[in-house]
Amino acid sequence: FMPGAEDCSPIAFLAHMDTVRPTKNIRVITSAREISTDQTAILGADDRAGIALICAMAEGLIKNKIKYPSIEIIFTPAEEIGLFGIKNIDYKKIQSVRAFVLDAGGHAGTIVSRSPGMESISLQIKGKSAHAGAEPEKGINAIAIAGKAISGIKQGRLDAETTCNLGKIQGGEAANIVPALVSIEGDVRSFNTKHLE
Repeated sequence: FMPGAEDCSPIAFLAHMDTVRPTKNIRVITSAREISTDQTAILGADDRAGIALICAMAEGLIKNKIKYPSIEIIFTPAEEIGLFGIKNIDYKKIQSVRAFVLDAGGHAGTIVSRSPGMESISLQIKGKSAHAGAEPEKGINAIAIAGKAISGIKQGRLDAETTCNLGKIQGGEAANIVPALVSIEGDVRSFNTKHLE
């Protein structure tokens, strides 16, 4: 919390600390035009760029003795895996009624005024294992069932406000075993609550 001018209502600035993939052993390459990596790891600009901008703003306001409203800075974990950080904030402790979330792509200066809601999809399909060469008829192939189920689910852009994606599937133990378990993960996003449901 940065106390500021009392005649202004407080403003919150938010960014998340996690990245979409690990950034271990990142090698940063800088030039006059850009900051990138050697392509062996992600840069993690989502959302390290937001954190850097908020910190630079706070430093600049204090250093240059600029009058500002009270500012609440909120950095959350676990955004990429389901917005868990922001979902678990104690909102009673937040004084701001306006907030800027620094977490969007696009050109500098782009303002996003709304974002979709999201629901995670997590499915497990259970079959029955058996030796695929000796007695396949005793097994129930969970991958085959998953394939039929997935082919019946519309994915991509469902309408002007809604998308669906199944992005992860895992299953099976070995090529010679009828797979007994498949896990599927994905999400549905929509600007329309009824469509999301």
